[in-house]
Amino acid sequence: MVLDAYFLRSLTFAGYAPALAECARCGTSERPLVAFAMAAGGMVCAEDRPPGAASPAPQTVALMVALLRGDWTSAMRSERRHRVECSGLVAAYLQWHLEHSIRSLRHVERA
Repeated sequence: MVLDAYFLRSLTFAGYAPALAECARCGTSERPLVAFAMAAGGMVCAEDRPPGAASPAPQTVALMVALLRGDWTSAMRSERRHRVECSGLVAAYLQWHLEHSIRSLRHVERA
């Protein structure tokens, strides 16, 4: 989780913070956010969901928010399955914005 928090915060400082509280496409926070779209920049509502977007569990999104905020109390209460899902989304989002894969990530235990 420390590595995921580092990646999320690094992306934020670089100007690529994922939208987690509002739709990355239309900006609304009034409709439920149902999918995580790499190209859109984060969570999107059902109307703006592109084909192939991931559908993370709400607990996974909450974990991403906790990692971005440095809320380790909440992060440590998360379940392993949400940590694994979060790690996958963070790695995919990072590599999308880097436009390059990070081969060494497969050698790091992530969850």
